[in-house]
Amino acid sequence: MRNITFFLLLTGVLAFCGCASPSEQMSVMVGRPVSDVIREWGPPTQSVPDGQGGQILSWTAQGTMPLIQPSSSTTYDPFLGTAHTTYSSGLAVPYAFIRMYWVDANGIIYNYAFTER
Repeated sequence: MRNITFFLLLTGVLAFCGCASPSEQMSVMVGRPVSDVIREWGPPTQSVPDGQGGQILSWTAQGTMPLIQPSSSTTYDPFLGTAHTTYSSGLAVPYAFIRMYWVDANGIIYNYAFTER
């Protein structure tokens, strides 16, 4: 019984280890060269001056996320020999994720932000 309890506890802990929030994932880059982020995510979507000799780099991902998949259903009336098909277009919602890093004049990351719309 002790082994089963230990196994379940270990499984639960391991299941949550890979579930870091975007903000937690981004925080590990603070103090590192901006080239590390660019290597991982590719070129930024936008770059603007930070007013202190550095820059603010942002990466934007946007699209639509389906909530309800499109579908159709067909009913057949054997007495009349007819079929009727009903279509549903589904439902999708737009999303946008913006990840931003502040980079100093030496190319070192000193701040970050994550927003979603």
